[in-house]
Amino acid sequence: MDKQTILTVLDLLGFDPTENKAKILSAIVKSKTHESDWVPFKKLYNQLLLEKGLTLEERDVKLEPLVYRVLSDLEEEGYISVDRSSYRHGYKSSLSEIAAALRAQILRAKRSIRSRIEEINTDLEIIDELEKRPPVNLLVEAVTGIRPEDRTEYASGIDAVRRMIDEIVYARGRKGDTVRISTSWTGSDWREVHERFNSVGTLARRGASVHILTSKEWSVSDKMEEQMKEYYKKLRDESLDIEIKHRARESAMYQMMTRNRDEIVLVVSEDPVAATFIPRSANPMLIDNSVEVFDREFAEGYDILQEEEREEDR
Repeated sequence: MDKQTILTVLDLLGFDPTENKAKILSAIVKSKTHESDWVPFKKLYNQLLLEKGLTLEERDVKLEPLVYRVLSDLEEEGYISVDRSSYRHGYKSSLSEIAAALRAQILRAKRSIRSRIEEINTDLEIIDELEKRPPVNLLVEAVTGIRPEDRTEYASGIDAVRRMIDEIVYARGRKGDTVRISTSWTGSDWREVHERFNSVGTLARRGASVHILTSKEWSVSDKMEEQMKEYYKKLRDESLDIEIKHRARESAMYQMMTRNRDEIVLVVSEDPVAATFIPRSANPMLIDNSVEVFDREFAEGYDILQEEEREEDR
């Protein structure tokens, strides 16, 4: 371990070698002739004056109370022992005693760091919640008593639909969420598909579980199919919770996205592209039914990477 790393560790432990605590501890060790010696305060004090280049007559009147205060801290933290059997106290420390105190301080520092991490995670959850529900929406709710996100919305045109999906599903998805996507990929160019994969990858990296269900047969070119599988493999190699499956049988193809059972974006027209956003408060039965149908078909489906194996078995 290099010197800078050692100094960084000591700083994390609240122990600065250049400060009074380290200087006084060092003076106790230097003042002893034998390991078992108790060092009287006067001898310790003289050692500190010597290191400061002062004599007893030139002593700093502010130094003595400071030394007593630091000695008290060192004893409390386990770095030194104090003999109070006589009027003049004696002080003692050893390398093993200092090592034991440092180990105890390491445990305390780890507990403190873990506690700070928990506080940071709590703060992040609060911030994440604000991202899911923008502050302006909270203000609107406070003024009107109506949650803006409880309203259904309609979007027409590919850009408006994409914006709706980005703002409602991709932006709100967080750790613990399950995002279900049913899509045919029909008519998609690679740039658009690449953007979709980037979005679902970001969702999965946040800790969301992403389930994508597509039609039994691909409606894309062989080249795009290969690119999609390659990108999917990369996401799986990151150990992300994401699965893309083909339907096991031909069935009516519907396109939708849900986040948990909280909300759904449902594509209602493909030409021109149009979609509607429906929160749970507006139609819980529709959302529950969509989720149940999706989960049933998803359980019956097969991973798109297994398609090659299926073809080899034929």
